[in-house]
Amino acid sequence: MLVYDCTEEVTFNNIQNWLKQIDAHAQPNVKKVLIANKSDMPESEKKVDPDRGRALADQHGLSFFETSAKSGHNVGNTFTHIATEII
Repeated sequence: MLVYDCTEEVTFNNIQNWLKQIDAHAQPNVKKVLIANKSDMPESEKKVDPDRGRALADQHGLSFFETSAKSGHNVGNTFTHIATEII
């Protein structure tokens, strides 16, 4: 799971490096998913638009989810998707 905080641009920028690290050190068939966390935050505090997350996910063939660990929004769906992909 590659998770970034949509209120912190730097966390989104780290995703590219993390993908390179996964490609260099993990099995080629490892399952990956991109997750934008803190979807519950007001739009005025978000620094990374969901469209940028989706575009990055599409670029790397990843599934993309917006979640909120605080409210639980979409967390269950994300884990269900990951489990289904692994099985």
